Amino acid sequence: MSVTITAADLRAAGLDAHFETLDRAIESYRDGGSPNVAIVSEPFGGREALVEYVTDELDEIEHVTFPSSATESNLPDLNEFDALVLSDCHALFTRRIGGFDVLDQFLEAVAASDTFVVTAWNQYAWQYLAAVRDVEESFGVIVPDPDLSAVGVEALLRDRYGPELPRFIETGDAGRVKSIGFETYRLRLIGTRTVGIPVPELNLEYLTSWSPRDRDPDIETVVFRKIALLSNGNPGIACVLWERSIRDGEIAPAYVEELDRSPVLDDQEALVCWTILANDDRSRSDLQSVLDGIAVDRALQTLEQQRLVDLAGDRVSIQPEALHATVAYLRGKRLLW
Repeated sequence: MSVTITAADLRAAGLDAHFETLDRAIESYRDGGSPNVAIVSEPFGGREALVEYVTDELDEIEHVTFPSSATESNLPDLNEFDALVLSDCHALFTRRIGGFDVLDQFLEAVAASDTFVVTAWNQYAWQYLAAVRDVEESFGVIVPDPDLSAVGVEALLRDRYGPELPRFIETGDAGRVKSIGFETYRLRLIGTRTVGIPVPELNLEYLTSWSPRDRDPDIETVVFRKIALLSNGNPGIACVLWERSIRDGEIAPAYVEELDRSPVLDDQEALVCWTILANDDRSRSDLQSVLDGIAVDRALQTLEQQRLVDLAGDRVSIQPEALHATVAYLRGKRLLW
């Protein structure tokens, strides 16, 4: 399950500064300049909406989306264009020896060109490239990830799904929201077996949402803060959580739940997972070609069993609800910084 984030959604969430940054770059181009722009966001974060905004503002601009395993033959001749939008630039490299040749050629072309180049990147690929290739030095304008505050998440949801919202209730079939809950951590046993271990933890988003005046909880505030917390400010995931939490026209804090996503992966499975995460999605054949020597189909079976990825035909992508648990896990494995 995923949703399409629009420019209107991002504006409603208070991200006018992102559009103002793009507007300044566009104005510079119209005045004869050629700024190099990088739009960076994690999956489901609204990157496509920002790209679409640029293409709508400049009718004459060409838009190219790189295939998931780009080669030199996929690189456009920048000198043939006045302005160019390039999506999925994270496809220009692979995390292996010799895997940066196409990217390096592209970055050199961008630096030497007078073309107005707008590029779009997966945030986790960008972070890796910033560490190993100083990719940010090739771009004078960087539009960062639309990382929403709790206020921004609430504004987005009210604007997108209002004015008639579901009824906010404190209790329901799941019972009253509790001040103490349990987080399940998964421990790998012998082979592929795992066991879930419940660990108690404070429900901080509930405890911090009490009204200072009458000491009664503001149920709407609890719901929106909980969605903001579990989505980590990602607009697409916030919408997924909202839609999933409505039951028979009602929503309660107890309905807003983070599904159990506690990855337990070996090194090969973790590398396959990183490759999917850092590319938004990949095909099985692409994964096999860039991960030579790894049993990709077996790794994908494990990732699907742990509900970390969606398999749609030949395409594989991270599940929205699993994104941040996956990111935290891969950081612990030192595959992400």
